[in-house]
Parts: sequence; structure tokens; C-alpha cells
Amino acid sequence: KERRSRPIPSGLMSSSAAPSTRPVPEDPAVVDDSIRQLDRVLQMMRPDETAAYNLACHASPHLITSRSLRLQFLRAEAFQPGLAAHRLTQYFSTVQKMFGTELLGQELRLSHL
Repeated sequence: KERRSRPIPSGLMSSSAAPSTRPVPEDPAVVDDSIRQLDRVLQMMRPDETAAYNLACHASPHLITSRSLRLQFLRAEAFQPGLAAHRLTQYFSTVQKMFGTELLGQELRLSHL
């Protein structure tokens, strides 16, 4: 499934700075390799950096370790596994700080606010 980006309205950016609206192709081999690298980086991180992430994995392993969740963080960081790992662990740390450990293994919803 290809991901398409929305074009930015012409009045918001100059034409020279406007990003391409063409989807970025994702080679399945590159995606698989990036996911493996992301997992390796997560394993090498300090325990204090991954504490909330590890709690979330324990609470809901099928959700937290899913390919789709990992892809969201890899895409957000242009498939750079180190940056994606940091963003992923920071996300779960923030969820824990804001909502407590009971929501770590769940998808957040507006009703949680």
C-alpha cells in the first residue's frame, strides 16, 4: 500500500521550497532491513531510555511490536533506525508521563484526554 502525501497549499510555501507531491516508493527489502535495524537499536539502548517502551511491550506485545507501528516511526524519521528508535521510546515515555502505565499498551483515543 503506497502512502501519498498531501500537497501543501501554494500560498504557504514558495514554489522553490515546496516538497514533491509524488509518493516516496518503499522498497520492501529496505523496509524489512530498516525494521531489523530499528529492533537492534532498541536492544542496544540504555534501560532507562526504554523503560516505558518495555512496559508497553509487556502489556501489549502484538500492538507494540507490530510492523505497522514500527513503520510509522521509521517513516517519520526518513527510515533512519536510530532516530526512529529514539522517537519511539520518547513517545512511550511521554504517554507514561501523561496518562500513566495503564494506557501504555493501548492505542490512545480522544476519550483518554
